[in-house]
Amino acid sequence: MKRKLLFSIAALVLLALFAGCSNQPYNYDLSEYITFSSDYKTIQLDMDAVQSNVDTAIEDIKSEYSTTTEVTDDRAAADGDTVSITYAGKMLDDNSSPEGISNDEESDLVLGSDTMIEGFEDGIIGMKKGETKTLHLTFPSDYHATELAGRAVDFDVTVHKISTTTAGEFTDEIANEISGGQYTTVAEYTEYLLKEEKLAAVQEKLYELASFKVKPEKEIRKEYETYVNNYKVMALNNGQTLEDYIYASYQQDLNTFLKTVAQEAATGVQQKMTIYYVLQQEGKTVTGEIYDTMAEELFGEYLETYESYYGKEYVENTIAVRYACQLVLDQIG
Repeated sequence: MKRKLLFSIAALVLLALFAGCSNQPYNYDLSEYITFSSDYKTIQLDMDAVQSNVDTAIEDIKSEYSTTTEVTDDRAAADGDTVSITYAGKMLDDNSSPEGISNDEESDLVLGSDTMIEGFEDGIIGMKKGETKTLHLTFPSDYHATELAGRAVDFDVTVHKISTTTAGEFTDEIANEISGGQYTTVAEYTEYLLKEEKLAAVQEKLYELASFKVKPEKEIRKEYETYVNNYKVMALNNGQTLEDYIYASYQQDLNTFLKTVAQEAATGVQQKMTIYYVLQQEGKTVTGEIYDTMAEELFGEYLETYESYYGKEYVENTIAVRYACQLVLDQIG
């Protein structure tokens, strides 16, 4: 398993999802439009939060390399175990069994995962393989299936198997494997994670501190039209009208959805301008050697694919985020 090491992809989605066919890098003074509530060069990072994110990432890696072993003795199910269960639900007010509250096919459930309604998983703790138990519960008042919300229910639950999961070790071999040989030790990979989390924290802070001094209506409108056109293409590819596609995909009427799109377009332009504002202030551009070096770092062998599919501007915008955040991080330490 080889992981592609790309910076803060989740945070880039709003910024660059449709950017490949929208605005070109700004060739005018962005200080006319963007202002910061405080100097971005004095950003203070929450290092406890940064380290917590690193620790979580490492725990996720260990989970991916975990091993699951079936419990073969007479031990009862405990918190953290995985149980294979079947269950049948019955509403107490009318003895009905609405669709979705029963499952006669064995399914796995991690006890303590809070996957089921309150009391369900706790009720299984202490049960043994082959045991059946009735759980007397109540659906939450804010349950997503409104026809069940607040109603009392009995679940007859049978435990068919109990398994325990042991987290794997994060080793140099795993670090080498998941980075495609880029990092050969746990220490190197951990340092990489720390740097990425710092950059992500800088990015978040930049967006938090920046706001529009004057709204660039033309840019926002252009971004909005780009977003809408992309949804129109997706609707066309599905053989639907835009209105039908939006309702089927997002369960919203078109007008409500387009209001959200307008807000996302404004946010996208603000975030994009924020990044290029920092680059302008630092006297930097994403051209020449900077583009070549960072494109190789971020996209590697997939660079040509990204450039041809999303457009070179998408790649440039992605690099711009990384470059601006790195410039700020270098100054704040």
